[in-house]
Amino acid sequence: MGIVGRVGWRLVVRDRSSVRPRRMHQARRTFDLPVDHGGSVSRLGLAKGSLRLPTEVGSVPVGRQWLRDVLGRECGAGHPVIDDALQALSEILTNAVLHGTGPQVRVAYTLVGEWAEVAVHNRVRPGEVQPRRRKPAPPSAESGRGLDLVEAFSDQWGITVLPEDEIKVWFRVRLA
Repeated sequence: MGIVGRVGWRLVVRDRSSVRPRRMHQARRTFDLPVDHGGSVSRLGLAKGSLRLPTEVGSVPVGRQWLRDVLGRECGAGHPVIDDALQALSEILTNAVLHGTGPQVRVAYTLVGEWAEVAVHNRVRPGEVQPRRRKPAPPSAESGRGLDLVEAFSDQWGITVLPEDEIKVWFRVRLA
């Protein structure tokens, strides 16, 4: 388990002594970023990152906590959309670890303007390209409502088929 990638067009500096001046200068030069002690967003307003987790049920609460921390830092800890995003993530991440193949899944987020997009990437069996929506589950059923819940808790959602038997299930929530 580990954090992968980098924060896209954003550099957060919590303590000036913890950042070498050369790196700060390099970030400004490479990305033309306005950088200060509190962190800044580029003129594009883009932030992104991802987390790789083992394909096991115990990864779901880890992914939820990671997204809670990210959205809390980026949008404010009490932002009303965080709970909806966490519920939708729980559903797609649970599907990925229960039905996916491969040793890892990847949770990713991108914040652009007033939208947050969260995605889970996982491998699937050859020929099985996407999750299937089942018939409506009876009230007594304990499963079968995951994608319906994703639809209810997000503004947009979808499934993207990627090369090499990989899929990306994503959702977007409006931050504004």
